[in-house]
Amino acid sequence: MTVAELYANWLAPLDGSAREDMLRAMRRVDVALGERVARADPSDPAGFRASLVAEGVRRVREAVALHGEGGRLADDDVAWLAILCQLLGDVRDVAWALAVEMPEPSAALWLDVLRRAGGDGVRVPACLFAVAAALRGERAQALLALEHALRAHPGDEEAVRLDRLLREDVPPGELRRLLSEARARG
Repeated sequence: MTVAELYANWLAPLDGSAREDMLRAMRRVDVALGERVARADPSDPAGFRASLVAEGVRRVREAVALHGEGGRLADDDVAWLAILCQLLGDVRDVAWALAVEMPEPSAALWLDVLRRAGGDGVRVPACLFAVAAALRGERAQALLALEHALRAHPGDEEAVRLDRLLREDVPPGELRRLLSEARARG
């Protein structure tokens, strides 16, 4: 087995009963989110969006803290995190900032989400994992995660920009600054 194959296995989505459990969690969260949308006040879409952003930010912060303590999210929590980060750029921005500020727990979190969310949900956690992994000095892992994201979402602008940045030979301190600036530019 080649090194690339080993890393590909390391990024592989869950299978078997663990995958089925995760798919059920994703469906539950999808239904719950749909119900919340249906109950939302149509005269206040900004308020509804703000409440989802606040929930997403809270979930991201709690998840990073939990992984920092060696914990692991329940399937439904992974599903909420994956969906809210996918839908809401403000939530992604907070997750990105935390990946830059706290790469150790962020790398653990986003690798877990990447493997468990799978399918169409890989782009955001792959990019967030790549940020954290690169800042930990694990550029090879970061680049493999980005390749994984680009296989699922060819041409994704965020993944392409991040891939290009990580392929440059930039010292870690400078990389941290560039990653912060890259997110600020969107």
